[in-house]
Amino acid sequence: MRPSTSTSRRDPTATAIRIPANIEDAALRAAARARYGVVFSSGRGETLGKLVRIGHMGPTARPLYAVVALTALGGALRALGHPLDVAAGVAAALAVIDDGLAVADNSNDSNSREPLCRIGSKPSCWPS
Repeated sequence: MRPSTSTSRRDPTATAIRIPANIEDAALRAAARARYGVVFSSGRGETLGKLVRIGHMGPTARPLYAVVALTALGGALRALGHPLDVAAGVAAALAVIDDGLAVADNSNDSNSREPLCRIGSKPSCWPS
């Protein structure tokens, strides 16, 4: 799985994830919802059937929800027969979160520290 990284189509409220060619997006979204209670959006227009979107607005704009989404997406892909190391993806996401928190912890300005950084809100929380 890879994020869709087209700079002309970036959206601060969602992350697009390309799905493997042998996986049907509707089946993937249905498996994630049925198995884990996590809902993903489909692609639109030319990306329909090629990616799913993870929304991160409001109360879900916290790093923990990104981990939940990645876990559900990985579990659904495995349930559909796609070999995937879900634990490695979760570990990578946690490393990014931990790096962002470490930067915030080392800040000289105590007013700028956010215990839980919002997804996409600060470069120190999520790499560009």
